[in-house]
Amino acid sequence: MRILAVLPQYRSQGIGGQLSLECIDRAQQDKAETIGLHTSEVMVAARKMYERLGFKRDIELPSNFEIRYWRYVLRLDALAANS
Repeated sequence: MRILAVLPQYRSQGIGGQLSLECIDRAQQDKAETIGLHTSEVMVAARKMYERLGFKRDIELPSNFEIRYWRYVLRLDALAANS
């Protein structure tokens, strides 16, 4: 997933989650095995949402501007097994 964002005035309405679920659905339709994304320590709400959706923190990426970044991965076969 790349550059998923919701304008501040529309946050906390589930829009980001719905967009993420659409990305997951499309990846499943395309027979993808995993979905990856990166996020930072300042994106607390986004990280919580990704974790609720089943994404797992994979590795820490090099810091930029003294902010920690992580790669998160969602294994679609594990997601399907838990459905």
